[in-house]
Amino acid sequence: MEWRLRPYREADLEPALIVWERAWRHTLPEIDFAARLPWWRARWVNEMLPVGEVLVGEGDDGRLAGFLVLTPATGYIDQIVVDPEQWGSGLAARFMEYAKVRCPGGLDLHVNQANVRALAFYRRHGFVVAATAENPRSGLPTFHMRRENHPG
Repeated sequence: MEWRLRPYREADLEPALIVWERAWRHTLPEIDFAARLPWWRARWVNEMLPVGEVLVGEGDDGRLAGFLVLTPATGYIDQIVVDPEQWGSGLAARFMEYAKVRCPGGLDLHVNQANVRALAFYRRHGFVVAATAENPRSGLPTFHMRRENHPG
């Protein structure tokens, strides 16, 4: 499938919320992410949209299949989320390539230590663990990961 990346639009809110819930439900099934949707909606609207650059990925069918939340000024990736039906499709890699170009000074992110799939993905893209921490909302252990961009 060919992926098209484009800027977020207001009409993307509900599809993005659905993708977020589906992805996290598959990643950490022991947590009720459907119950967290009101919190996530508020965080999305009040924290991410005002400061982050949000790109969505859609396929040939025009359906939103994932999104990237990036703060170019700091190189911080807050979210790379892809619908589980599209895992392994190359969409997350497209988001990552965009972030590498957009943030030539390097990239930072936090990831749950239990998210083995994401950890492998970030390592393949040159990220290394810079520190360990704890997610203030869930209490789960996290890694702060960093990727230095290198010319060429």
